[in-house]
Amino acid sequence: LNVMTRRGRMTHTVERLTVAAPLEIEARADTTLVLPLDGEIVLAGDAPERLGPLDALVLDLGTPRQRLEPAAGTILFVIRVDRAGSNH
Repeated sequence: LNVMTRRGRMTHTVERLTVAAPLEIEARADTTLVLPLDGEIVLAGDAPERLGPLDALVLDLGTPRQRLEPAAGTILFVIRVDRAGSNH
C-alpha cells in the first residue's frame, strides 16, 4: 500500500493489522481511514454496516470509537493523516 501526503503540510502513518477478533478503532488523527485488504469487516452498532475488500471507512477527529468485527482473518490498514504541526 502506498500512501502519499504533501511534504511539510501533512503527515501520515500506516498500520497493517491482521485481525481475527473484534477490535476498536479510535480516530486519533485529523482523518483516519480503515481499509480492509481482503475479507469483510462489520461495523457494529444499531445499524451494522459491512465493509468489503478495498472499501474505506473515513473517520474524522473526534468520531466515537468504532467497533470492527472481522468475518474471518482479515488484513486491514489503518491510515492516520494529520496536518503538519497539529497537536493531538
